[in-house]
Amino acid sequence: MSIEIVTVSSSDISQNIAKELGISIIPHPIAIEDESYLDGVDIFPDELYKLLETSSVLPKTSAVTPGAFAEIYNKLAQKADEILCVVLSSGLSLTYDAAVQAKMLVKRKDCRIEVVETLGVAGGLGLVVLEAVKAARNGETLDKIVEMVRRNSSRCYVRICVDTLKYLHKGGRIGKAQSLMGSLLRVKPILEVRGEFLPVGRVRSHNQVLDHIYDYIKSFKKIDALSLQYTNNKLDVEALADRISKIFSRDKMYIWPLTPVCGIHAGPGSIVASVIGDV
Repeated sequence: MSIEIVTVSSSDISQNIAKELGISIIPHPIAIEDESYLDGVDIFPDELYKLLETSSVLPKTSAVTPGAFAEIYNKLAQKADEILCVVLSSGLSLTYDAAVQAKMLVKRKDCRIEVVETLGVAGGLGLVVLEAVKAARNGETLDKIVEMVRRNSSRCYVRICVDTLKYLHKGGRIGKAQSLMGSLLRVKPILEVRGEFLPVGRVRSHNQVLDHIYDYIKSFKKIDALSLQYTNNKLDVEALADRISKIFSRDKMYIWPLTPVCGIHAGPGSIVASVIGDV
């Protein structure tokens, strides 16, 4: 019995990788002035970061709608008896609620659909999804995979180093006071994503950002999966990956661009490190 895996584009899994692995990726809608786009379908990272550097108007992101989930559920239910949908934290988006609501819109009532939210987003969500895909390919039951997804979610840590807090503030993810303080001190804030954005530190230079991520990853007792994500700074992240390869095999790392729906809130110059492991 096949299990179909569904997630959203805020997992940062590209459509190409999704096609290769058989994952259904539902894109988040993005509005840029009067135009509407689908994340990872008709707007891509390079375009976004150029736009953010030149535009005074921040693009707007939206949760995936129940209708978009229902469309995918109904399509997959034609060929599968079980569907697993893994999405970002309900503390960060209304997407989880939409994914649950969409189950009521599925025509085939005997198709089992499980929706699980993670504590993270971006690479953190992506890693959890990819581990679920591996388990499904290895013949695990849906119950076992759901249990594993929940366990990996609690063991998944997402650390975001942003160049400025202004994009998180403009996107409504943090308050004005936090954003103003970061600007006044001219620091590069470091955030943890555990169902919400939590400030955990700050550094003053780009090199200190790279050192922080290296030391952070080095602090784990065990690492099962790891991803590094870049915005407009791919070469820096590639060099960081080479450095981290002393700790965790370079061949097993996922190195991805931060997808537009996430990059809008992080902004240019940001780096995201995600780990499934034990601290």
